[in-house]
Amino acid sequence: MNHHSRKAVLTIIMLLTVLGLFGCGGSTDKRAAEKIEEALQAKYGEEFVVEGLGGGYSTMSNNRLKAVVYPKNAPNTRVNVQITKDLKQVYDDYVNIKVAQAAKGPIEHIVKALWPDGKVSITNDAGLNDADDKDTSMSYEEFVKLHPENWQLVYVFLNSADYMDAQGRMNQEAEIQKFDRLARQLSASKYLRSSIGVYYLTPEAYSLFEEAERSKTSVLNYYDDLKEKDGKVSLVTGITYDLADNGGPSKDKAAFDEQFELWKNVREAIK
Repeated sequence: MNHHSRKAVLTIIMLLTVLGLFGCGGSTDKRAAEKIEEALQAKYGEEFVVEGLGGGYSTMSNNRLKAVVYPKNAPNTRVNVQITKDLKQVYDDYVNIKVAQAAKGPIEHIVKALWPDGKVSITNDAGLNDADDKDTSMSYEEFVKLHPENWQLVYVFLNSADYMDAQGRMNQEAEIQKFDRLARQLSASKYLRSSIGVYYLTPEAYSLFEEAERSKTSVLNYYDDLKEKDGKVSLVTGITYDLADNGGPSKDKAAFDEQFELWKNVREAIK
């Protein structure tokens, strides 16, 4: 499973957690929610609100109860949390989120130099952190040293109308050169272990990006849900690649051309 697919699966699991309000019973759920809010406030010095609690005590999560919370001062930021059955240990991914939020501005600056209309979504896919891992001000470079298993998911969203002619054709050569430059600039800025997705949206879908960011799911899943709900195509072309060890993209021109070709029918259908 590649990094993009893994992220989509993790998002689905999170949503099922929010919706699955079952498990150990009402009174224990209430105590767990109170303990989670208390522990996170003590850890980060911020107030948090439990939005969803459930998923049960499974052996896959070491007998932990799962939850989704948000900081009281940032209700659109959703944090994955697990608490042990004895209610003594709380694990969360808030540091991952804060590091990603701090990286967004610098990476967005890089992206806009290549694609002026570029909008960026960033996620770190490292696991949950224990009580000692609470430095929300660390840089991405410091974060990766602590979590070498992490992949930073850098998703760029573009208005396809700016890159496609009336016949659905794109200047693939120019776009591939931008993919290369993005990878090398991320590497030069120490954003190592980055997995990149460049997504060309219909003008209508592009206009909904801010709404997608505020949704309870990932931006990509928001657009997938739109397609399922309304039957409208949001994604015209999607190109994915990783940052290679040499600082460039993990795919060559032929591989990128192949990805463009896979989306040719979609571009021609919506031209």
